[in-house]
Amino acid sequence: SVDRSNVGGGSGDSRSDLLEEIRRGKGLKPASERELPSVQRSNSGAGTDALADALRRALMERGRVIRSSDEESNNSTDNDGEWDD
Repeated sequence: SVDRSNVGGGSGDSRSDLLEEIRRGKGLKPASERELPSVQRSNSGAGTDALADALRRALMERGRVIRSSDEESNNSTDNDGEWDD
């Protein structure tokens, strides 16, 4: 036999109890009393800066390689009309 008094679906007693618990709520501490971990905030900012610096360096290096490659391809196309002996 199954006890159906706690099963939802109607306006049963357990539903009323839950609603009452929600209404009472829990006493929270004021924000001024909360302790915030300052280490986490400083590390997350430093990680972001390090990532941005790494991306900047990688893009600069890639741009340098691409420009170098373009110059080489321009030099080789200048000789396309000439025959090799």
